[in-house]
Amino acid sequence: MSRVLITGCGSGIGRAAALEFTRRGHEVIATAREVDSIADLEVAERHQLDVTSDEQVAALVSRIGDVDVLVNNAGVGLHGPLEVVPMEAIENLYDINVLGTIRITKALLPSLRTRGKGTVFFVSSPAGRATRPLTGSYGSTKAAVDLIMESLSFELEDTGARVVLVAPGAVASGFGERRSTYSSDVEPYRTITEQWVRRRSASHTSHASTPEEVATVIADLHERETRPFSRHTVGEEAAALLDQRAECDDDTYRERVWAGLRPQG
Repeated sequence: MSRVLITGCGSGIGRAAALEFTRRGHEVIATAREVDSIADLEVAERHQLDVTSDEQVAALVSRIGDVDVLVNNAGVGLHGPLEVVPMEAIENLYDINVLGTIRITKALLPSLRTRGKGTVFFVSSPAGRATRPLTGSYGSTKAAVDLIMESLSFELEDTGARVVLVAPGAVASGFGERRSTYSSDVEPYRTITEQWVRRRSASHTSHASTPEEVATVIADLHERETRPFSRHTVGEEAAALLDQRAECDDDTYRERVWAGLRPQG
């Protein structure tokens, strides 16, 4: 049995992961910014945690003691043209997605480093490696943490600890509806946004994974993955997008992105 701390358990992937690890007999410490959102979770411990707060992170780590597994799931979305997105929104995005992930990871590293086979999970996104219109701000936060986590895996390798990146594509969790969205009637932004909304609507209808499917992948990887660093996609969309990006040069990739957005005719 492992002690597993999961951030962002109020909904979606975090909630599903808390339930899945518990079902498998692990001791789950579920956290969320709004503690009422996890009051009904049947897990070992439930705690309030705002990952942007140094004080809350330090207090939580002091309270819970050692853990074997950290699932970095807490995050927010943001969608819109760079010119339109307010700087304060980008700063908030980075504070949660990047600095928040770093903050809780750093606080738990002494425990994870000395437990022998500690594991750090990060719920990433294909947007961190294959960008498209309107996704740059959000994708850049995932790209930043992906690199930090890969570097961390080198630093931890001799301790027996592992770093695992899990990148789901579209997930039917309500995350898209909760993300901050910015738009403009100014061209070309209005047309690009309309194209992107049509594309995402079709993707979520036909290719979306469930939070439970993503949670199962994470729990399976905890039990089976032995490499010091690994990346994994979840869902057909994520795998196809990253395969496409890997096999294309920049010009070809841009052509394929536009072909997927613009009506044919």
